[in-house]
Amino acid sequence: MIEILGITDRGNEWNLKTKEYTIKDTPKYADLNRRGAIILDGELYSTYARLLIKRIS
Repeated sequence: MIEILGITDRGNEWNLKTKEYTIKDTPKYADLNRRGAIILDGELYSTYARLLIKRIS
C-alpha cells in the first residue's frame, strides 16, 4: 500500500516547497519556482511535476 503525500506543483497547494529561488540563485529562478528543483553537478535544474508517495506496508 502507498500513501500519496502530495505533488510538486507551481501553486505549492500541498505546502511542500521549502525554498523560493531568486535571481541571486540562478538566472532561471522563475522556472525553479514552478516545480521541484534538484542540484546536479552543482547546477540547479527544474524537474517535471511529480507525485510524492510513501510506502506504508
